[in-house]
Amino acid sequence: MRVSKKNIVVLVYTVNNLSTKVVPLAEVEDVTVNCQDGLWFDGGGTIRQIGEHRNCGQNSVREGVIGVYDRSQIEQLNSMLHAASYATSRPPCPFD
Repeated sequence: MRVSKKNIVVLVYTVNNLSTKVVPLAEVEDVTVNCQDGLWFDGGGTIRQIGEHRNCGQNSVREGVIGVYDRSQIEQLNSMLHAASYATSRPPCPFD
């Protein structure tokens, strides 16, 4: 899946970790994107498909990047909407 770098957006937690926001890829330091293969890599070395979010479940750390998306793909925008809702629907875990 080839993706244009200009269409990449990143869903992240806000500074207070209570909400989310969408930012351009250039504003995120700990994410690498491979547009040729449609993959993104987080600071911990985990590889995911563009359009896929990380686990934001009850025991996950509530900070940083949630997912990387192609803004030109409506299915990915829909996925981003659900990931944002899920990531903020639970109370912060004690490790946050």
